[in-house]
Amino acid sequence: MRLWYTPTLRQHDVGVLFAGETNVMDQVIPPGTTFVTHGLCSGQCLRRGMGDLTKGIHVFAYVLHAHLLGRKIQTRHIRNGVQIGWLGKDSHYDFNYQQTRSFSEERVVLPTDDIITECHYDSSARKNVTHGALSALDEMCFAILFYYPRVNMSWCTSHVPLRLQADVVGIPAGDDKSVWQYQKKPRPALLSALGRVTWNATTIASLQQLQMGRQRVSCESADGHRLIEASFTAEYPVFTALNDNDRKCPVH
Repeated sequence: MRLWYTPTLRQHDVGVLFAGETNVMDQVIPPGTTFVTHGLCSGQCLRRGMGDLTKGIHVFAYVLHAHLLGRKIQTRHIRNGVQIGWLGKDSHYDFNYQQTRSFSEERVVLPTDDIITECHYDSSARKNVTHGALSALDEMCFAILFYYPRVNMSWCTSHVPLRLQADVVGIPAGDDKSVWQYQKKPRPALLSALGRVTWNATTIASLQQLQMGRQRVSCESADGHRLIEASFTAEYPVFTALNDNDRKCPVH
């Protein structure tokens, strides 16, 4: 490892932004299938985080991160209803080969843009639901973006509330709180009930459809304070997407 230092401060400090799925147990990946989560970093959060920085931030490198079920990760950069590029893409993601990648040309993210990180999972070898959490046997979904100039924003993520997911797979509401009311820890009874769901093509498709609907957004500063109230929600943006253009590896 080589370290460079200088007595002369650079013009800008570097910031790190996590864009993707909020790392909470509300993240649900059904067993025995393939599944895609969509983490939204909304323009409303970016505007709050960038403040008066109307010219935006310059993204120069990224790391894509999921756990053992991750097979593909891609981060879409959306402006005015059109995807203008990628802020990260790995069509053959491997948990054991994660690395920082630099852009040949910096990407400028404006405070009115949206960022969507999609994580493709393969849970075909599992018999139980996988949730979002810290263990490698749980899951995550992030694009970690390195940018300048640094602003007071480190987290721009989203998730579909657990109660809403339970509704579409047929778990009765019981005495759970409102779907959109923030809960730091989901009710144990609800988590247990999800573990007893009979997963089939219908329940999986219903759960998948929620990923491109209304989501709860977490927008936090570098020191862990919320930039927008906990109940902030956003609709999944309507946009014209770029073709994935996944490259196929030759088979020998």
